This record gives sequence, structure tokens and C-alpha cells, in this order.
Amino acid sequence: MFSIISSVSFLVLVIILLFHSSQKQQKKSSMKAKSASKSTPPLSPTAQIVLGGLSLCFFYLFLSGFFFSLFSTHRMYGLPLMLHLIVGLLFALFLCAFLILYSDNFSSFCFQNLFFWLFALSGLSLVVTSLLMMLPVFVYQTQKALFEIHRYSALISVLISVLFLYTAFLENESK
Repeated sequence: MFSIISSVSFLVLVIILLFHSSQKQQKKSSMKAKSASKSTPPLSPTAQIVLGGLSLCFFYLFLSGFFFSLFSTHRMYGLPLMLHLIVGLLFALFLCAFLILYSDNFSSFCFQNLFFWLFALSGLSLVVTSLLMMLPVFVYQTQKALFEIHRYSALISVLISVLFLYTAFLENESK
């Protein structure tokens, strides 16, 4: 069921982004107005490390997690699971650093800020559910529920991060 929901949601997201992009191109070609472009300031070395680490961790977690969900009949086990847990720890650390560095920039209300905070909440949900699944305190049914919450949080996190990056590129393009 999760693989069907994931596949459909990825397909719907691609269709929406392609439709929006084509509408934007039509609007841009009809307006033909040129505006002065403002360059964004370069990132500090600390910000580059944090964003690079967060991106690489997120990309590996996406590939390893969704590969087993979509293309395998087994759940993740063995070395891929261990690497997923280790990279998940790095993701949690980079997510904390990312939130500390950039949370002040996303305090006003707009879609990009909404996507930022939804990504932060889904990332927090991913970290908390993975930590809770490691505790031997919960019964099997609770472990299964935590696993499902983890899967859907990952799906939401991926979709929101794509939307966040899309709106960030749109904002930079319009400047």
C-alpha cells in the first residue's frame, strides 16, 4: 500500500511542478519584462558544510529507504540498515545545525517558510520515530505503528523538500 501511495504522490508532484513551470514560462514570455537581477550573498563555510551534509544524508536516506520500500519485497536489513541508522544520526545532527542557522530567516508567513517548517517537523518526526523504534519498551504493535509513521514522515519530508527547493529556485529566479 505504501509503495502505491508513494508512487502516486511522486507522480502527482511531478505533474504539478511541470504544470506550474509551464504556466510560469507562458506568463514570463507574455510579459517580456526584464528586471535587474540581484545576486545572493555567498554562504559561509559553516553553512556550506551544514547544507552539504544535510543534503547528502537526506539523499542517501531517501535512496536507501525508498529502494527497499518500492523495489524490494523485504524490509531493510543487514548492512544497508546499519548504514541507514548511522547516516540517520548524521542527518539528525545536520538538521539541528540547519535549524539553528536558518530558523530566523523563516519566521514570516509564505509558502517557502511553510515548507521549511513542515520539513523541520517531518525531519523531527523521522528522528523521534527511529529513536523510539530502537527502545525495547514498546510492544510489537507499537513498533509497527512507529514504523508506519516513520515511512509516511519520510514521504512527506521528501515531497516537502522538493517543494521547498522549487519555491526557493522560483524566488531566486524572480529576483
